[in-house]
Amino acid sequence: MDPSNFDRPGSRDAIGIRPKDLYLGDAQTGGAFQARVHVQGVELVGAESYVYGVLADGQVIVFRVSGRSQIGIDSELTVAGSSNALHFFDSQGKRTQ
Repeated sequence: MDPSNFDRPGSRDAIGIRPKDLYLGDAQTGGAFQARVHVQGVELVGAESYVYGVLADGQVIVFRVSGRSQIGIDSELTVAGSSNALHFFDSQGKRTQ
């Protein structure tokens, strides 16, 4: 995903999004952020599960789902997030607005 595609002022070298702000999606879900994820692991943590995966460009991504996840390792799925959940950073790791 190219951060320059987003209409935000200032430098955008990286995008961050918290695991709690991602949700399972599909082509019709919409959202400012959408990505295909190759699942590499699932961790049950109390009443929720954390899913660990890799994007097509090799970036690691983590997202949270409620309950005991039935998502299988090596599965492919889509995650999405809204624009207000995205955080933009410059090349030095400083958050930009």
